[in-house]
Amino acid sequence: MQNFGGEMNEDFDVKLVENAKYYTPDVQYRRDSWIGDYKTAYEKFLSDPEAFWAGVAGELEWKRPWEKILEWNYPYAKWFVGAQLNITENCLDRHVNGDRRNKVALIWRGENEKERVYSYQRLLGEVSRFANGLKTLGVAKGDRVCIYMPMVPEQLIAMLACARIGAVHSVVFAGFGTTP
Repeated sequence: MQNFGGEMNEDFDVKLVENAKYYTPDVQYRRDSWIGDYKTAYEKFLSDPEAFWAGVAGELEWKRPWEKILEWNYPYAKWFVGAQLNITENCLDRHVNGDRRNKVALIWRGENEKERVYSYQRLLGEVSRFANGLKTLGVAKGDRVCIYMPMVPEQLIAMLACARIGAVHSVVFAGFGTTP
């Protein structure tokens, strides 16, 4: 097994500026966080990195499970060899198929206090519609798509739609506007 670390002597407090004081999260935040106590999780990672990442990956939905967790051929590492997943299914579908379908997935607030709220179900519908539009235009897995849009919900929808069909996307920020 490769050694991915050594002695755990890091300081996990947040340093805001040089020569400033440190702020340690309240115990309740540590307890209620996704990872729990960071030091414990880090020690678990150091003792068995493959088992640690297999546990994290086990929370995702896989189209095809891995044959091997890690293939280490220094300096190259391949994780979850033989596995396949669609990240948009993990971002959207599993929530829609569970108890989060009507929970908020995205809140966008624009100029003049304009606001749009998307539930997981609504966002999945928009992403699917956009993905189908791309496929109608002939975009397929492996194709490259450049997204030139400001930071609006449709930008995220376009990125997720590309990922959903396996198209590679590149985002060119187009959001510079006039100021009042």
